[in-house]
Amino acid sequence: MLNNHKIGGKLFFLLLIILIFGGCGKKDKTELPLDGYYANDGDFDASKFTIIPEEFFIDIDETEKAERQIVVLAISVPEGSENYYNEWNYLITSFNSISDKYYVELVEYVNGYDRSDAMQKLLVEIGAGGGPDIIYGDLIDVTQSMLDEGVFVDMSEYMTYYGITSEKYFPGYADYIYEGGIYALCPSIDVVSVAVKSDVIDSNDITIDEYLDALLEYEEKAAFIYAGQDGGSVLDYFLCGSEDLWGIIDWENGTCDFSSELFDKMLKVSKRYADDGINGYEPIMSYLYTLTGIYESRESTELQGNIVIDYFFDDGNHPVYHDGHDVMINSNSDNIDGAWAFLSYVMSKNGQNYVGNPVNREVFLDEAQYIIGMIEEGVTNMILDDELVEELVCIYNDARYLPKKTDVIREIIYEETEQYFTNDKSIEEVKVIIQSRVQLYLNENK
Repeated sequence: MLNNHKIGGKLFFLLLIILIFGGCGKKDKTELPLDGYYANDGDFDASKFTIIPEEFFIDIDETEKAERQIVVLAISVPEGSENYYNEWNYLITSFNSISDKYYVELVEYVNGYDRSDAMQKLLVEIGAGGGPDIIYGDLIDVTQSMLDEGVFVDMSEYMTYYGITSEKYFPGYADYIYEGGIYALCPSIDVVSVAVKSDVIDSNDITIDEYLDALLEYEEKAAFIYAGQDGGSVLDYFLCGSEDLWGIIDWENGTCDFSSELFDKMLKVSKRYADDGINGYEPIMSYLYTLTGIYESRESTELQGNIVIDYFFDDGNHPVYHDGHDVMINSNSDNIDGAWAFLSYVMSKNGQNYVGNPVNREVFLDEAQYIIGMIEEGVTNMILDDELVEELVCIYNDARYLPKKTDVIREIIYEETEQYFTNDKSIEEVKVIIQSRVQLYLNENK
């Protein structure tokens, strides 16, 4: 459900400011100040990268392009998020300017919100043994079966080889971690938290059961997180963080049990706070986005009468990494080395300077200090200081991706609970159907 809440325009103008160093002549690749980068075989020391000024960008003619191995990057451009597209254009242009062996082409599969046709096209291409070399995460819904079938390349050995580790990067750099493999790389941080009005609860030291009770006891008419949020979306907030849906799924034995009182409470709360968008009810919760330069501290949030509770996971409450900015390598690719040459560049200090909210720890801190300097000089009205930077670092370290293992089961739940939310079936009736469908899925996927 997080995929519906994208952030656009993340500090890209800062990159343009950084890139303007004067001069307009094109330079030969041998003059580039890269100090150790060898694009033709990917062997480099990432610590030596600095930003490449636009003056060093080289126009690649068709003759030179034909001499290189082509790497295709498939991307979608969510409406209102065109700056992501610009970031990838800068990354590709700079990489192509310094690489002698590879040439990255950007293929735009969809522009706007409707991505279903584009995703179907992509899946057909992959199923036929083709498709692009690199796939941008917002373009495809990755499923458990895709990971089981080896649709994407396991990146774990590549990451180790290129030094892409948690010591240098925030935890969000690796996604779709499955049976010891890592199938997605995330160059950009996008973390979301949630807060609730303080007249609903008085502390964030609360279990999911206690929170459900508080929501049922709350007397005011209200929407949940946003106006027009349907019951399935409300329910997703409570289910999405648990690996076993709060004890409902027994993965070891392949069984399920939807008879719990906790699940009943979730359904009742979801029905109560489902909103048609026309009642004008004010939401009792709100999203908190943690982007450098526009981040509002948790203390400030609480002073406005809210309590930050984040998302409920099995081991406690945590902020969530948005997975729409992942990149994956297609196992059908004939040019996996070229794909990795580009992605390792994207994750280098140089590449990370083109990203709005870099996942590289050092580049993130450098960018934050740059913004603070601009604030002190009166160049921008952003809000950031050393204390906020420290808080952001703590949030990024604490955040995690939502579990992927329950995706299919949760979709079954949302499909069947719709009839409860519309008063066409009782809780008990929909629970019987859900129990049967989910058990069948578990039986088929043992």
